[in-house]
Amino acid sequence: MAENEKENAELKLDAKGGKAGKKKLIILIAVVLLAVAGAAGFFLLKGGSEPEAEEETVVKDVYFYIPVKEPFLFTAYARPKGHLVQIKLVIEVKGEKNRDLATHHLPAIKSAVTKYVSDVQFASIVDSRGKEKFKSGILKAIQGKMNSLEREPVVESVLYDGFVIQ
Repeated sequence: MAENEKENAELKLDAKGGKAGKKKLIILIAVVLLAVAGAAGFFLLKGGSEPEAEEETVVKDVYFYIPVKEPFLFTAYARPKGHLVQIKLVIEVKGEKNRDLATHHLPAIKSAVTKYVSDVQFASIVDSRGKEKFKSGILKAIQGKMNSLEREPVVESVLYDGFVIQ
């Protein structure tokens, strides 16, 4: 009987020690994981250990896109009737100076476009080649107006944002 009591006492000690050992193991694993995560976060947020040389970048070819908010609505004449055409334009300029100039002269640009589109014939804008030729004509009209105002073309290109023919 004394032997059974000794064995039971040893089992109770092992059971208690086992629970305490599992708790210590879980705590140890949690601490190690937190340390690894903290170290990884530190190195990722810190960046490289070598200081990067600051580069002075001179940006010369920055393009800006200026949307013309109101669409141009006009009639393209064809026999026996006319077709209603609506175009939305975006003006591409190079550099901040030209962006400021084009934004300042936007009413004059709209006027040049309106004058150009008022004479368009339906047959000339039906196919894709005609639309591209029409777009280059709009660009020439805008550049001509800007040359007369600022003595430089200012606008690099004109892009269609919408083109509808009814």
